[in-house]
Amino acid sequence: MYRDICIAVKQDVDVKPEVLALVREEFPSATVTKAEIGPGVPDKFLPCDLMIVLGGDGTLLRGAMALETPETPILHVNMGRGGYLAEIDFYEIKDALDKIKNGDFILESVNKVKALMNGKRLKDASNEVALVTTSLNGIAYFDLEIESVGRFEIEGNGVLVSTPLGSTAFSLIAGGPIATPGTNCLIVDTLLSRQRLPSFVVPSNYTVRTRLKEPKQECVVLVDGITAAGFGSDDTLMATGSEHKINLIRLDENYFSKRIDRLLKLGTQKES
Repeated sequence: MYRDICIAVKQDVDVKPEVLALVREEFPSATVTKAEIGPGVPDKFLPCDLMIVLGGDGTLLRGAMALETPETPILHVNMGRGGYLAEIDFYEIKDALDKIKNGDFILESVNKVKALMNGKRLKDASNEVALVTTSLNGIAYFDLEIESVGRFEIEGNGVLVSTPLGSTAFSLIAGGPIATPGTNCLIVDTLLSRQRLPSFVVPSNYTVRTRLKEPKQECVVLVDGITAAGFGSDDTLMATGSEHKINLIRLDENYFSKRIDRLLKLGTQKES
């Protein structure tokens, strides 16, 4: 049974009293706390054995980054228009808590991406690690090396290393493939590359190294969309599969089909 439950919300957003009441009713012996998730890299860890995220995918990813124990199960409750990774909408929360209490759920367990800049470990990413120019109009020259694949000189806006979970996010926009649940891989994409390099799907224990060949454009390292560090010509970014995972609570075994449906509906809305 859960002893410490954290309700994570976007910074400056209040948790509705009825949500706190529902959680305390279902788990009367648990300590229930609220955590506000800011826009940047979390500067503190949240000790809990169950996290309930109220918000969009950004709040989910930053909340996962803030967990003291990365494998803590997370229930993602959609409160916005996106929420492609969410399992339920707000009105379904009571039924969801009943199922979690009874153990009637499965976990979508996905290895994160570990990133090291000049040997110093950054926060692990649930979706992706990216090295990008600070301006879409800026072209940078990258030296990209993928273990057991080859070395490439890239002229473009950046390099992206994604998890299977992230394959339906930034990677998909970049033209990458969608990885199904259970796929233990990394997806390497280049962004607006003049070389038209295809996406590479490699085992998660492979290493991807990226450097700047010419310091003509300012670049930054993004971890799940958050700026983690500036990047210059003397720097090296290494990415590989992490030993840690994100564990998302799923109440429906068809959760992946539901995610694809949301993505397709988004595309239809944009075209109409």
